[in-house]
Amino acid sequence: MYVDVFQKDFVELGRRLNLALSDELNSSHLHIAMSSSSRVNPYFTIEMQRSAIISIANYMLNEDALRTWIRSYGELLNIREEYIGVIAAGNIPAVGFHDILSVLASGFKCEVKLSKKDRFILPVIINILAEINPFWEDRVLFVAKISTKIRMLIASGSDSTMNIIGSEYCLIPTLLRGSKSSLAVLDGKESNVDIDLLCDDLFLYFGMGCRSISKLFVPYGYDFSQFLQSSQRYLHLLENDEYFSSYKYQKAIMTLSGESFIDGNFFILSEVSDFPPPLALVGIHYYSNIKEIEDFILLSKEKIQVIEWKQRTKYLSFGQSQKPGPSEYADGVDTISFLLSLGQK
Repeated sequence: MYVDVFQKDFVELGRRLNLALSDELNSSHLHIAMSSSSRVNPYFTIEMQRSAIISIANYMLNEDALRTWIRSYGELLNIREEYIGVIAAGNIPAVGFHDILSVLASGFKCEVKLSKKDRFILPVIINILAEINPFWEDRVLFVAKISTKIRMLIASGSDSTMNIIGSEYCLIPTLLRGSKSSLAVLDGKESNVDIDLLCDDLFLYFGMGCRSISKLFVPYGYDFSQFLQSSQRYLHLLENDEYFSSYKYQKAIMTLSGESFIDGNFFILSEVSDFPPPLALVGIHYYSNIKEIEDFILLSKEKIQVIEWKQRTKYLSFGQSQKPGPSEYADGVDTISFLLSLGQK
């Protein structure tokens, strides 16, 4: 049965990814791909890539989570020969993996156009999958240009890029994801562990992911000292020249304009209106009542990917935004349901 094979092989893939990362000699194909990525893209440090792959292996390919996810579609998942196109973004390492996972879970074949910024890791991951079971070898094709044989398209990138792609592929069903970001709500009662986890959600991947927290809602009079102390674990981000330049630029602009800001030594905290804000800048929104937060969420829902709000059970807790499971779809759109709509009236 297709679902059984899929589940067994992808759980094993998660195990092998962890095993490859544990290679002390850094001699695995995965380590070689990571080294190539870090040379091409300075934002893809080895540690950032490790974090992304560990998240895939331990959360997206978690056996229980994978079983619950895949079984929820019942008997709808079967082998299909049609091709689905995937145009992957390049903002964080292996960001296109979930789309490939969803296409294969649905039974389709997949054509993948990778970003030049992230073109090494995913092919190695799929090669590992093919070593587990040769069946998968011809189910994923990495291409320089998506061909005309695809029946549907999934694409992620900037809003402007999505507009172009939407026009180019207007004759087939498309699932297009533009620019989004994430926010967190604090009340001043957070523990040291909460703040540590929140800092991971802000600064992992240099804050460039759509699931990266880029705006903090805090009550008036909020004391940032605990947050600033915890954040210094990420001071090494300044070793990236482009990030350092952005930090210096944002600080200079704020200083020259006379705007109030808090200097985090490698990032700026400011009451900026942009969402998401520029690189190295974290937005602050002071609130006096919950309705202000709810109104912002309602007005900005098309731009929000993730909300962390410990006091509200329908939102994530701190430390969860960068660890999505297989059922946590980007933009909240069920990718598998979209794919299974192919051929349906």
